[in-house]
Amino acid sequence: MRTRRVYHDEGRRYLVYRGSIEGRTGVVIWRDTEGWGKEELIRDQEFVTGRELTAGADAVFVNGDSF
Repeated sequence: MRTRRVYHDEGRRYLVYRGSIEGRTGVVIWRDTEGWGKEELIRDQEFVTGRELTAGADAVFVNGDSF
C-alpha cells in the first residue's frame, strides 16, 4: 500500500509518503526548511512525533536537517 498525505502545522506544509518495498515500510517527509534554526527543528520534531508520522516505519527519509 502507498499513501500520500499533506499535513499542516501553523503555516508549515508537510508532504508525507508511506509505502513498502520487499516487506519493509518506509516514510518520506518533505517540508520547506529554508531559514530554519534550532527552534524550528525542535518544533518540527514535536510535530512529527505528535502526529506519529513515522510510526511503524523501518526507514525514514526527510529532506534537509532534522532531529
